[in-house]
Amino acid sequence: MNGKSINNAGEPYPLLLVDNVSYLPMTWRYAHNEFGWRTDWGAQEGFQLTTEQQKVLHRIIAEDTEALFVEAESNRMLKVNKDLKGDPSLLDDKAKAGVNQLAEKRKPGVPFAGDPKQTAVRLGDSVYYDNIELMSLKPILEKAAAFYESQTEYENKGLDVQSEIMKLDDRTVLAVISVSSFLHIPPPYTPYTHEAFIVRDGKALPVPDLTQVPTRVVRNPDGSFWIASEAADRMTSRTPNVYGQLALLNVSGQLRGMNTKLGEKDIDLLASTNDGLTVKAYSDRFKAYHDSFIPLDAEERETYYHLDLQGKETRLFLYKGAGRGYVDSKGHIYVVDRQVNRISDLTSGQSRMWWDYALKR
Repeated sequence: MNGKSINNAGEPYPLLLVDNVSYLPMTWRYAHNEFGWRTDWGAQEGFQLTTEQQKVLHRIIAEDTEALFVEAESNRMLKVNKDLKGDPSLLDDKAKAGVNQLAEKRKPGVPFAGDPKQTAVRLGDSVYYDNIELMSLKPILEKAAAFYESQTEYENKGLDVQSEIMKLDDRTVLAVISVSSFLHIPPPYTPYTHEAFIVRDGKALPVPDLTQVPTRVVRNPDGSFWIASEAADRMTSRTPNVYGQLALLNVSGQLRGMNTKLGEKDIDLLASTNDGLTVKAYSDRFKAYHDSFIPLDAEERETYYHLDLQGKETRLFLYKGAGRGYVDSKGHIYVVDRQVNRISDLTSGQSRMWWDYALKR
C-alpha cells in the first residue's frame, strides 16, 4: 500500500479479501495516514468520511435576519440560511455590493487613523509628543552603530522616524512611533519597529502586546478603549508575522495586554457590545494553512471568549480545529472551517458540511 508492504498476519485489524475485493479497516492508520481522509462521528449523522476536497467557503462577512453571507472561491458570494438548512444560493454583483457595505458597517469600532496635523518629533536621541518623552532611540542607535562599525562596506544612513497620532477623547491620545533602521537595506525589507503609547494627563505609557500599527479602536460606553491590530487575513510570505493583537485601556487609565493575559499569539476581534468584546484566541495558524488533514488531537484548538470592560475573560466555546469566526446580531457564534466546507453554529450546536462540487453548481 503506497509502496509499503503489509504483514497481514501481524495486523491488529487485518485487511480482508472477499471475492477478489480487498477491504480495509477504517483505522486512523489507513484512513488518515495513508489516504489523507478525514473521519468524523456524530450522534445523528453517524460515521462520516471526507476525502480531500477543494476549499470553496472562506468566511462569513455579513447577515440579514434569516441568512449569512459567505465569501467563496472565484470571488463569489453565497447566501446560507442561519439554520444551515437548504442549499446555498449565489448572489449577483448588485447584491454583493450591498453585502460588502453591510460588512464594513458591522466592524467593531473605527479604523485607526492618524491626524495629519498632529506629529511626534525627534529631539536628540528621544521622540517627543507635546513635550512629553515617548521613547528613547539609544538602544536602536547603539545596535546600528555596532553593526556599521563591523560592516564598513555599508553606509550608516541613520534612522527614519515616523508617527501617527490619533485623539481618542479630550484627555487621551494614541501615538504610534515607527522607526526604520539599517536604511542601506531597500524597502520593503528595511528593518523597522512600531511602538504604541497612550498619552494622558501629561504622561506617556507604552501599550502592552502591541508591536504593530493598530488597525481599529473601540470606544466603550464607560470611557474605556480597546486597541486592536488585526492579523493578516490570508497568510503570504510577507505576512507570516502579522498577528492579531489586542490591548485594553480601562476607565481608570490602566493598560492591559490581552495576548499575554490569554496566553495566545493571536486574538481576532469579532464583535463589540456595551459590556465587552467577543474574540477568538489562538496560537498556531500555520497548520490551518499548510496541512489540511492533521490529527485534531495534535492540532492547536481555537477558543472563543467574552472579554468584559475590565479585561476579565469568560470562555464561551472551544473549537476543535481552525476556522474563521463570525458573531451575528443575536450573539450566535458561527465558524467557517478552514479545512473543509463546513459551517458550525457553536451557540446552537448545529453544523453542516457541503461537498465542493455541490457548492459550485
